This record gives sequence, C-alpha cells and structure tokens, in this order.
Amino acid sequence: MTFQLDNRAGPRVLWPLATTIAMLPLLGCGPGSIGDGGTFRITAVDFDGDATLTLTFSHPVANVDAIDPNDFRISVAQTYSITYTDPDYGTYTYAGTFYSDLGAFGYNYQYEYTRFEIVSATLGADNQIRLEGQFAFGDDVCEQLAYAQQQFEMYLAQYPGSKVEIGMFLHYAAGDIPVLSERDETIANIGAQWVLTESLYMQNDVYGFPNLQPRLEIPCP
Repeated sequence: MTFQLDNRAGPRVLWPLATTIAMLPLLGCGPGSIGDGGTFRITAVDFDGDATLTLTFSHPVANVDAIDPNDFRISVAQTYSITYTDPDYGTYTYAGTFYSDLGAFGYNYQYEYTRFEIVSATLGADNQIRLEGQFAFGDDVCEQLAYAQQQFEMYLAQYPGSKVEIGMFLHYAAGDIPVLSERDETIANIGAQWVLTESLYMQNDVYGFPNLQPRLEIPCP
C-alpha cells in the first residue's frame, strides 16, 4: 500500500491507494558516529513557521559562507504499516516510507511540482546555520500535516494494529565543500539520497524511515 497526493477538494493529504510502485533504493546515511557526544552534528532544528530554519550544531561552524545551501533539502515524509484482514484471503501487512518535495506537497501554485530550493545559508550564532527557503511554506504545509494526521487517525481506526507517522524532515548530503566545524570536523550525511535526486517523490517498502538517522523533524509552531 502506498500513499499519494490527492487533488480532491479541501487540503491535500497523502491518501492510501492499493497501488504498487517500484521500490527505489533506501535513503542513505553517510558514515559518522551520529549521536556520539564528541561528534560534530546537528543538535536542534528550529522553524519560524514561515520560510526559515535554524540549525544548531554541537560545535561552532567554520565555513558557512562556502557551502552550497542546497546540500540541505526538506521532505514531507510518512512511514506506514497497514494491517488488513480479508475474510477470504487472510491478513496482510503493507509497509513503506514515502517522501515528497515541498513543491509537490504545498498549495503554492507558483512553484507547484518543482523542486523546493534552499536559497541561502547564513551564520546565526557561531554554532548555528540559518537556512532560507525560496518561499514561505509554514502555514500551508503545517495546516496540511495537521489535517493529514486527523485523516490518518480516522483511517487507522478501521485497521487495528496499523500505524502511520508523518512530518517534515531535514536531509543533508555533503557537497564539494562540506559543513566544517572550527576543528575541521564534518557532519555525517542524513538521508543523502533525497538531496541528490531531482525526483519530487521517493519511496521504499520498509516501515520506520530507514537510514534517516538522526531523524531531524522540523517542528510546526
């Protein structure tokens, strides 16, 4: 079972469809001791509710002016495990993880169905990077995420034992110039394949956002 965007009236959500989509490779996570207290890493992601993300790092950042802002990318992603019992054929479980670009998820028709770009990366505090998106997306996407969650809760009530998680997540793939600390440390890639592909959608058939560690969810205000 997969979920795809629905163009029916009202906020668009990711609806379940009995459709099989060819499995794409898992989103990769680069090497590194993510979570180790001594490793250069992102420790917090804050969202202003408009178009700006503030990333806080474990150590001061040395080279924000040299990095490509689009080494970072945002996904609207969900992971699901749906258990369905058919009186004639028994019980089946469908599982997967589905990623969508903001340009395909949002209602901003000026940019709809084009890849959402991060247009700038600037220094906040000495251990922070401020990422600016190409257009305001907070109200639109957060409203749709809340609506989708309500729809999923009603849907899942019909299928005991099933589960769905949905949210916005930050991904990172080091480019020609990786993010460096003042100690010349680099952060590990986080869901790098999503950054590297030009596709607006990606999925695999595993529950639980595989290889997206740490899971850096972008919180709605």
